[in-house]
Amino acid sequence: MAFMKDILTHNIPIWEECAATPFVQEVQTGKLPLEKFKRYMIQDSIYLKNYARIYGKANIGVQGVQTR
Repeated sequence: MAFMKDILTHNIPIWEECAATPFVQEVQTGKLPLEKFKRYMIQDSIYLKNYARIYGKANIGVQGVQTR
């Protein structure tokens, strides 16, 4: 359990800082303007599309590597 305790001790402050951002607070309270949410969704979809493309290319390269 020491490992998990160390991970949580290190990362909970980061999580709390992220959760305290205006965007997350507005989502939580239901006050996020629709246009702001739409912009976020568009940016996120672009990021995920490119992430998947790069991940796929990396995976193709790994398939040719032999392991012991």
